[in-house]
Amino acid sequence: MPWQEVTLMSQRKQFIKEAELRNTNFTDLCKIFEISTKTGYKWLKRYREKGINGLMNLSRRPHNIPNCTDSNTVKKVLSLRREYPRMGGRKIHHILRRDGIKNVPAASTITDILRRYGMPLRMTMDNGSPWGKKGNYELTRLTVWLIHLCIKVSHSSPYHPQTQGKDERFHRSLKEEWLNHRSIRNMKQAQQEFDKWIEFYNFKRPHEALEMKTSNEKYKHSDKVFPELMPVIEYPENDEVRKVQRNGEIHFHGRVFRISYALHGYHVAVRSTDKDGIYDVYYCKERVKSINFYENDLS
Repeated sequence: MPWQEVTLMSQRKQFIKEAELRNTNFTDLCKIFEISTKTGYKWLKRYREKGINGLMNLSRRPHNIPNCTDSNTVKKVLSLRREYPRMGGRKIHHILRRDGIKNVPAASTITDILRRYGMPLRMTMDNGSPWGKKGNYELTRLTVWLIHLCIKVSHSSPYHPQTQGKDERFHRSLKEEWLNHRSIRNMKQAQQEFDKWIEFYNFKRPHEALEMKTSNEKYKHSDKVFPELMPVIEYPENDEVRKVQRNGEIHFHGRVFRISYALHGYHVAVRSTDKDGIYDVYYCKERVKSINFYENDLS
């Protein structure tokens, strides 16, 4: 019986109850609950010292972080990385020093910050700028960059905002709980209020959907780290590789097919399918189009 998160406390309570019984083989009990004997003794010790409260997860946040980078510096680092996605820790370190930022962290620390804030495995987005062109899932330079980072890109159905229900709910909360109660006169003040809202929303506001916990309490850093350098694009030997021209087209077996303006200058792979005359076009690991060789353009 694995310790699934939804029943974690009840499993620990049951484990302690059985561990306290006479003639219990502790090693066999740990095997039944699929934990190591070291973990079993740890929970038993906590229970005997603190009772039921001892079975709760302890915060992994250090009590004291003498060399912790302040939040404003972290924001500047991440902002520069978003603006210049190919820059690594050393160059960002140099820019911050050149701009007169005080107490600039070492380049290695900045690199750790970039890795700490990991990347998602997948992003679902709407069809408007900068994610796409309305109604046709057209790629943009931003979505091409995401795909290059091996982030799966998918779009919601046109005119179906319910696909992005969580995002819509966030904006509703922002308006009802924050913006409606403030008078904003300029863009600078608007940004200041947005920054305050993000801090409140993620670290202080209880969420009913999260059992009245904050977003930060439930958030887990991604194991998919942001690379120091963009990954090299490689395709299997059986693929036919073509470079996308300025007009977003490729030449394939004497024909011209439109792919995407956003892929201009990049190499894509044309891959055969089990259907006669149909080829899939891949950029990195994502299929971006399908070629129908019996038609004039892409489906």
